[in-house]
Amino acid sequence: MVENVRVNRIEEVGETAGTLAGVFSGAEVGSAVIPIPIVGTILGALVGGMLGNEAGRRLAVLGGKASAAVLNKSASALYAVALAAGGGPPHRVPPPPTPDPAGSAPPPAAIPHSAASGRAKG
Repeated sequence: MVENVRVNRIEEVGETAGTLAGVFSGAEVGSAVIPIPIVGTILGALVGGMLGNEAGRRLAVLGGKASAAVLNKSASALYAVALAAGGGPPHRVPPPPTPDPAGSAPPPAAIPHSAASGRAKG
């Protein structure tokens, strides 16, 4: 399930980047190919956006899979090096303490007024 969420996010980022790149480059090409001022730009941007959307999604998925494979191999290699160096299996680290659910700190200790002001009664 987590993997599907990651892939969907990667696809969304790729689609957005591809669409933007396609719209801008398509507008340039459309203006050059169709010499009618506004029509060529709009048609080029529409076609470029559609093509860029699909290309961006596909490239993002391929890039995401490739980077995940590199990270997995790097982590495996580091683990193997640590074991070969005599590190042994990793030690269990205790989880960090959980904060107070109420979010309040314990009340401060009572300090006599004379001690708090720095003067002794006299």
